[in-house]
Amino acid sequence: MSDEGHTYMHLTYDLDEKDFQKGTRQKIISSALSAFRVEDRDGELIARVAEDRFGDALYSFVQALLKVTDVTFLTRERVRSTFHGRLPGAHRGNGPGHATDL
Repeated sequence: MSDEGHTYMHLTYDLDEKDFQKGTRQKIISSALSAFRVEDRDGELIARVAEDRFGDALYSFVQALLKVTDVTFLTRERVRSTFHGRLPGAHRGNGPGHATDL
């Protein structure tokens, strides 16, 4: 079973290729591929189907692809907007423990 290189291609729409080949993103991708027994063959993600267990293989393959694409949620702007959305006022120095709270 193969993604024919589409997963990484779609990642490059939002990220530079070098950004998901190093650091935290690379660790997440490697971990996901390892956990779901998916092989990265020069950018093509491949899963073997054992003993005609196509349903299990497809489920695991899709889970791996979803985990890999989750690295797009690690962009600084997305993390920043999520953080500020959850902690209003924290970015202006008005969060808990600020001098005005004492």
